[in-house]
Amino acid sequence: MKLIKYTLTEEGTIPTYVVDGGYLAIANNKQWPQNYDLVGVAMDNASEVGFQNKEELATHLESNSAIFPDPLTGQTPSTESVVDWLWGKLEGYQPA
Repeated sequence: MKLIKYTLTEEGTIPTYVVDGGYLAIANNKQWPQNYDLVGVAMDNASEVGFQNKEELATHLESNSAIFPDPLTGQTPSTESVVDWLWGKLEGYQPA
């Protein structure tokens, strides 16, 4: 398994190799329904290159201003806590 950045398919569906995703949508310059980059856990056969480590993921999030305030509390989580949460999804993934 690997943590990747991906977009929806041309039909607007989640790629079959993504097993847990839809996180941290970042607008890109593609046409709808592929106009957002998302982060998710994918099978090893995914064509996208995975994030190699937490630092690479943190750089991606920070350079794209991908972390926003929580709508309920108004508090913005730290980059480190978001990275740890996402990386935990990768490390803790158990196939059904």
